[in-house]
Amino acid sequence: MATQSRTNGELYDGPEPDHATADQWEDILNRSLSSLGWALNLTRHDPPPRSNFVRFTAEVSKAGEVLTLEIYPFRNLSWRNRGVDEKGIQLTRDYDEHAAHFQLGRNGNHRCLLLGVYNGANNEPVICAWDSSAYLGHANPNTCYTDVHAISNAYKIGFGRYLDRRNNRYACCFQPEFIHYYIANMDTLHLPPGVMEREEDAADPEGVTGAENLIFYGAPGTGKTHTVNELIVNKQFTRTVFHPDLQNGDFVGALKPVTRDGNVTYEFSPGPFAHAVKEAILRPNEEVFLVIEELNRAPAAAVFGDLFLLLDRDPTGLGRYDADFPTDEFKTWLSTNCGHEIRKLRLPANLWLVATMNSADQGVFPLDTAFRRRWKQEYINIDYANSPHGNFNVVRTDRSRVSISWADFAPILNDYLTEHLSIAEDRLLGPWFVSDVELASSDLVPGKILIYLWDDLLRHHGRDIIFNTGTVKTYGALSHRISSNEPVFAEGFLTALEAAFQEVASDA
Repeated sequence: MATQSRTNGELYDGPEPDHATADQWEDILNRSLSSLGWALNLTRHDPPPRSNFVRFTAEVSKAGEVLTLEIYPFRNLSWRNRGVDEKGIQLTRDYDEHAAHFQLGRNGNHRCLLLGVYNGANNEPVICAWDSSAYLGHANPNTCYTDVHAISNAYKIGFGRYLDRRNNRYACCFQPEFIHYYIANMDTLHLPPGVMEREEDAADPEGVTGAENLIFYGAPGTGKTHTVNELIVNKQFTRTVFHPDLQNGDFVGALKPVTRDGNVTYEFSPGPFAHAVKEAILRPNEEVFLVIEELNRAPAAAVFGDLFLLLDRDPTGLGRYDADFPTDEFKTWLSTNCGHEIRKLRLPANLWLVATMNSADQGVFPLDTAFRRRWKQEYINIDYANSPHGNFNVVRTDRSRVSISWADFAPILNDYLTEHLSIAEDRLLGPWFVSDVELASSDLVPGKILIYLWDDLLRHHGRDIIFNTGTVKTYGALSHRISSNEPVFAEGFLTALEAAFQEVASDA
């Protein structure tokens, strides 16, 4: 029995997964090669007689770059007889039948991809890739090896490698969304230890290390931004806010028109990502932060584009992988500002990426699993032990007014919403939903609380649980009754508040 990997990366002993069919390969290639803004024209070549050597030709293009890929996708990645952990494909056709393609190499506009697939459960495959130039003049048959640990790493972090010591080359294993990262870097990813040089722009090993990608999330008003501000106090940082119209060029940087000596020309205008990377390279002995507020108010994976593949880090915080610059202009700008040539882009070990988000807000974009798992995520709990000090009046059914503190009112409201409407925790009201200044400016229930409850939280159901909808039909009517010191809350909710009212009365 051979070792297998589940789609969460867990290893187990079991039978080989079903082999992928040629149709499944065509679907995998169509989905992966057309991702991240690449245009694709895929042609399938039927295999020769008595062969499963199906082949595809893919023409991919993006931003003026055009590549032709001769793809040999083997369907029988399975256990080989060198060990229970090893997998592989077997080259069973004469070398002469594909020699011209195998000799194309790993760079240039015309390349050869030698691939196998581990056909995981629920249509979650892992692609395995070998350096075709390592099999020049191969015997018939000949096996290309990888192992299940590299496949497991691909499931867990997106990308894994295995050093096949028979030909002293790495085999690469990756989830399909990494295929463009692989294509862009296949000239170095297969090279063995000692051959691939560390890039000059890597962080100084004697400098600050340990950077992470952090997401702080929780209910509105829990103090996510405050937590970030405490983290970056007296530190070098770049801050940006994501919004629905944000694009990759806004975040990374893009060519923009400028006027020089009366003439309009184009220059690279750096975005917050470019600025943060530059500062981290120039300050290797300092912690540098890129702060992204409201991460999921833009399609984050699209805003990062190809760069989201850089988010994997090694134990020192250095980016595990490097990649080509999105544009030559970005490369030139960064090299010029850092004072030396930077050939590849990699996250420095002293550059923290820190983001905030509230997953329950209306109008937010979901974060896909491949993107989100590259971040350490910290939930900020609702805690009224530290909250603004201030009171406002609540009008009872008999029109009497009672002053209640925000710190007493909000927990009762949250408990009532949870008990009667099963409102999720990340949609409740955090202690800093309102500020001291807002509470001090009026003795009325703050309007932002009312509009959040009426228009956001209870838009589709449950208004009658909190508000007296027998007399309040619209938000305009609600606002008018509040300003006129008339009752607006439902009797049941007022009853829940009564204990706090009695405590106020006894203190008085």
